[in-house]
Amino acid sequence: MVRDGKNMEGDNGKSPSLHPEEKVNETSRSYQGLSKTFLVMKTIVITLAMGCEGLIHGMVNPTLVDLASLYQVDYEKISDGLTGRSVGLFTAAVAGGYLYARFPDKQDILFALSMFLLGASTALIPWANAVPLLDVLTFLQGLGYALTVTGGNLACIEMWGKSAIIPLHITHVGVGAGETVAPLLVEPFLAPLCSQYGNTTPVDMTTAAYEILRDYELLNEKKRGANSTLCGPTRIQIPYAVAGGISCTVMVSFLVLYLSNPKRAVAQKRTTTESNDVHCKRSVKAILNPASYTGGRLCFGVQFLALYFFLLFAYEVARIPLNSFLYAIAVETDLQFTEPTATLLLTVFGAAYALGKVVPLFLYPCVSIQAIFVVEPILVLTFLLLLTFLGLQSQSMYWVFTCICAVATAPLFSTALSWVNEYIKVGAAISALSTIGYSLGGIAGQPLAGYVYQFYGAPPLLYMASGCAALSMVLVITLQAVATCNSNCTWSQNDVASKESLIN
Repeated sequence: MVRDGKNMEGDNGKSPSLHPEEKVNETSRSYQGLSKTFLVMKTIVITLAMGCEGLIHGMVNPTLVDLASLYQVDYEKISDGLTGRSVGLFTAAVAGGYLYARFPDKQDILFALSMFLLGASTALIPWANAVPLLDVLTFLQGLGYALTVTGGNLACIEMWGKSAIIPLHITHVGVGAGETVAPLLVEPFLAPLCSQYGNTTPVDMTTAAYEILRDYELLNEKKRGANSTLCGPTRIQIPYAVAGGISCTVMVSFLVLYLSNPKRAVAQKRTTTESNDVHCKRSVKAILNPASYTGGRLCFGVQFLALYFFLLFAYEVARIPLNSFLYAIAVETDLQFTEPTATLLLTVFGAAYALGKVVPLFLYPCVSIQAIFVVEPILVLTFLLLLTFLGLQSQSMYWVFTCICAVATAPLFSTALSWVNEYIKVGAAISALSTIGYSLGGIAGQPLAGYVYQFYGAPPLLYMASGCAALSMVLVITLQAVATCNSNCTWSQNDVASKESLIN
């Protein structure tokens, strides 16, 4: 490729990086010179932080009945009080991208803050006794979770560079592990559930909690288990306090990492020649400009990031039927699952989801990330179609295809971020964009899924999921084509430098 009579290739005849000032396959400057032991320890602590989020999020379903009793409200109002988490998730995703970019040397402090918000708000939830306060506390939970995920993804990429694929998946395995442990932690402290119609025989609380959750997801349509009361006092204050204490322990671990970082003292002595105001303005401008991540190419940056955002949005909408309506479909359709069997199905589904986070770890050494990135949505679409047309025909087929879908959908987000790291400069803003993409997908997709299921039933709901999976497949192929085309284009170092000078 020639421009102005000059060869646009570099001096060595190879195409320069999309962001030559910081190659994606190298460790970030923030972590250069640190021992591998320190990097491994920080990765472990981030995994524990993800596990805390999974534990806390997994406690909501089995304790929903007890929370309604403590707050002395119905299930609709208690569920409304839990929506603050989504608002906090979106808010922190937007703010977290700026904070991690603006204060890279305070990354562990931000991690510690996120764990404190997560732990303190969780421990206080059983004691608030007012829905507006519950809104505030779940909002703080959302802030803590988004800061953890945004910073965790960013830290893995900065620490491990091009080798971040495996650490990214390992940290996200923590979420599945936490959600698996949550029911085991809370079950001994749940109050026995009795029917309002005179039957005082306690029933299994895990089953009852999922039944109540099912009623809410079906837009408060009257179900068998909706009319229930507690036969005894609840003690969920204990598991909530334990989960909060674990989060605060992880917070201390991040503070220890911050204090033991040998580069911290050097960073504190570093002086700048510009004022903080000018630096802040430049930082904000660079963060918001897509060209900052693509070597100065604005058009490529806009295309790439827009496609990536809509991909994560579509991924999340495609997962909602499995994440929210799996139980309802099992017990209310012609499948006729019993409630204990449907609860067991949910447990196995969660285990399969955790397994799906581990499977890619064995594929990366022998399969390229590009191949995995393209094949994953194809597999998800295939299995969703099989679930739609075959899985609803019998219980055994429903078991098989729901678990396969769990394995297939589990690595979608971490694989996408790992793939992005192969092509553009992944920073705090890109990590935040990932969180924003799937959080907005959940906010938009959940009401739509509830409407479709209530008025049209299970097959149209799965058609909707399959349609989003098909859209994801198209977006993935388009993204791969755009990335391949632009990475094969050659630019001279002077052209890249001149474009980047326009950014700053």
